[in-house]
Amino acid sequence: MGLYYQKNIDKVENCPLSNHEGDLVLFRLIKSSSMEHDDLLPKSANPRYKATQHECESWGLSTYDNLKSAVSNFLLMPEKLRSRFSHVAKVNVTSDFGIKYKTLDDKSHFTLFPMEDDKILDKFTVVEKLP
Repeated sequence: MGLYYQKNIDKVENCPLSNHEGDLVLFRLIKSSSMEHDDLLPKSANPRYKATQHECESWGLSTYDNLKSAVSNFLLMPEKLRSRFSHVAKVNVTSDFGIKYKTLDDKSHFTLFPMEDDKILDKFTVVEKLP
């Protein structure tokens, strides 16, 4: 079993970067009060973002290592982007879940590349409604 979007990821040099060791709890902004497959689509899976398909991070999922950072980053988004999200979900990421590493200048931001898993939605828990 490989990563979700493995064929696309393989086209990007040095992607994904090295894995952050250890288990983590990560938080992801989602679209509704329950996890859906759309909540696990990376940016480059959307045809509108075809220009980003050469960027490694655009094939991963944007996550945060604490709830406060997830909400704070949501509040910093332009209103149009904020309107896409309504809740925050958390997931316990173990070594067999996939690859994760810190990205951007935000020390709490991680890009997550999950392994293909039929039960991946069950691993996420919705924890908070966004303001």
